[in-house]
Amino acid sequence: MIQVGGVLTIKIVEGVLTRDTETFGKMDPYCLLEIGQGKKLKTKVHNNGGKYPKWGDSFEINVDNMN
Repeated sequence: MIQVGGVLTIKIVEGVLTRDTETFGKMDPYCLLEIGQGKKLKTKVHNNGGKYPKWGDSFEINVDNMN
């Protein structure tokens, strides 16, 4: 069986948070994605995003094999 690598595209569209941590104003959330051995990808901060932030950020990751 031949295993071929490629490029994986991950798009972070939106979030639904369960609670609000701010007493005044709205939260400024971001999304942190951890892949494999310590690789971290972070979206931009959505200022005043509150409990329903929207990002639309895309990340491309090189995949060496399917394992």
